[in-house]
Order: sequence, then structure tokens, then C-alpha cells
Amino acid sequence: MKYKIGNLRVLLKKQKGLCALSGRKLNPDNVTIDHIIPLSRTDLKNSPLYGKVWLVHKEVNKIKSNLLLEDMYDLSKDILDFKTKSGEILKEVSEVGEQLTREEFEKFVNENFDDNGEIK
Repeated sequence: MKYKIGNLRVLLKKQKGLCALSGRKLNPDNVTIDHIIPLSRTDLKNSPLYGKVWLVHKEVNKIKSNLLLEDMYDLSKDILDFKTKSGEILKEVSEVGEQLTREEFEKFVNENFDDNGEIK
């Protein structure tokens, strides 16, 4: 669906110039139109929100991509909950210089992953 400038003005007014998901201030350089329910989710095409849009900051829209809101909230929570550990991992990987032999790696995999390749 093509949106007319008048439709976008209404959204901007209703949202008070803020991103619908983050509250960041919107301007012509950072605003994007986001489908509340991604159009790729045709299984939800009977939802009253299917095809509806709102205005979202472009960086937030990159993160949301084709996720449903609850999926994005869950992902965001996981990222925030893992923030400390992520910082530790960043420090570890920034210092990588050594190598593992194939045997050492296979031992690591056997000790830490099940037959389906999932962490034990």
C-alpha cells in the first residue's frame, strides 16, 4: 500500500514526533514506516493490525526487521540480560591469538554439545 503524506502527518502527530517503539525523536533523516505485523506473516493476515503501519526510528526498524512485537521484546530482554556476559565475551574474543587443534576442538564439542549440536 502506498501512503500519502497526509497519512504520515497523522501518524507523526499521533506519535508526538516520537518513534513508536523507542521514544526516540523522529526527523526526516531517521524516520521509517514499519508494518506493525510484518507482511511476511501471512498467517496473521486476518489480524486487525495486519497492514497497519506506524513510524519507527530507522535503527530500531533494522532491529525489528520482520519480528513480531513480542518476539522483538523477548530478543531485547535477552540482549539486555546478557549485557555483562557479552562484555566479558567481547574482552575474550578481542584477545584471541591462539589456536585449537582439531583434537582439542572435538573434545570441547563432545564435552559441551549433545548429538543434535545443542549446548548441554
